[in-house]
Amino acid sequence: MRCTFLLLLLAAAAPGLYGQWTPRGEVGAVADDNPGNAAEADDVVPVRGGYAALGLGRTVVLGDAWRAHLAGDLRGEGFTRAPGLDLLSFRAEAALRWKLGYGALAPWVEAGLGASRDQFRQTLRNAWQGKVALRAGKRLTTSLDLQAEGWAERRRARTGPPEAPGVSADAFSQASTGLRVAAELALPANCYLTLAVLRRQGDVTLASTGGLDEYTQARAAVADPTFGPGFFAYRYPGATLGARAALLWAISERVALVLAYERMDTDVTGLEAYRRGLATLSTRFSF
Repeated sequence: MRCTFLLLLLAAAAPGLYGQWTPRGEVGAVADDNPGNAAEADDVVPVRGGYAALGLGRTVVLGDAWRAHLAGDLRGEGFTRAPGLDLLSFRAEAALRWKLGYGALAPWVEAGLGASRDQFRQTLRNAWQGKVALRAGKRLTTSLDLQAEGWAERRRARTGPPEAPGVSADAFSQASTGLRVAAELALPANCYLTLAVLRRQGDVTLASTGGLDEYTQARAAVADPTFGPGFFAYRYPGATLGARAALLWAISERVALVLAYERMDTDVTGLEAYRRGLATLSTRFSF
């Protein structure tokens, strides 16, 4: 993960590239009804919070059909009821896009590589993460745009002390793959509606007050006081089906308001399914 992160930083600083860096930012409020991915109703701890992010983006013209995009951002998050989720993260991404034709309606394909570092107040969650993605898109009309993304990602987290002999404590490391399809519709009054669905397969980490004897099929387990005393974090294989709706209102060329809601339903192998809903209200701006 660290090697990927360093390669992205070197690419961003390469003197042979041209293109102007564009600063941007976002501030928002969050309501998460199940941040611990708890399957039992008694273990669900909803939280409210806020976040702020600052970033830079740079688009590099490599020819008539090729574009490269470099981006990085610093993000901070804070939450009520579960301050262990307070987070400072840094993300970097590089992508190469090939446009298959000319004009605004021409399709395109893109390959992306990303890396991030998450630093939580509850240090067991601290992790490096790497992601490889393939994307494609096509504007069907002047007001309707379709996109698809397939990805594979790996998260390598800090490992705590074992809770029992033979039981891994690496509960927050994850490996997963996924597919996302989205449609964006331009509306009157400078508004844009985005609808997306996704399917994710891989590791999930869930919170529970149940003991180790109740989760014998867990790949890893560790005591996790983030949501209160007696909680454990368990890592299981699972499959998630999610949907997201977002409405963006462009107030000006540099400022936009965004209202979004996403719902994720996850089937956990050997356990009951859990549900999670996340609502955000944010302001995006560029300089």
